Amino acid sequence: MDMLKPSAALLCKLGSIAVHAAELTSPDGHAFDRAAMLSVLSDPEVVGWLAAMDAAALLPKTRAQMPHWTAGMSAEDAADEIERLRAEVTAADWRTAAVAWLRGAAATQAQNNQRWPDHVKAYPSWREYAETAARLAEELEAQQTAAPYGLEA
Repeated sequence: MDMLKPSAALLCKLGSIAVHAAELTSPDGHAFDRAAMLSVLSDPEVVGWLAAMDAAALLPKTRAQMPHWTAGMSAEDAADEIERLRAEVTAADWRTAAVAWLRGAAATQAQNNQRWPDHVKAYPSWREYAETAARLAEELEAQQTAAPYGLEA
């Protein structure tokens, strides 16, 4: 079986799982949805496809498959590790670099605008460039604050 080209039958089964999962988590979900989903999840074709996807590292691991990363840590050490990881992820967030670049571009253009005011009069885009870069930096930083680490609130 080519896991990236599932059969029509397998696609129907996967679709059934998705529909029953949505129904189960809806306010009017009921036990039938859980039973139907579990039945399809135990189908040999679905089991085989999930195994192939897992072997290719294309599926997330379940909590049961992963040891908790804070196992053996004190509460203080775990809190420190969380802060370290948060700082690492923040530093890796592309928005941090983009905000710095936009602010630098705005500052450079503002300096050029002060140095050559006649050009600013002749070319309004010089003024607009500095304003736009500064505005984009502010908007991106606000977005990053609202959704830190790239996660929507």
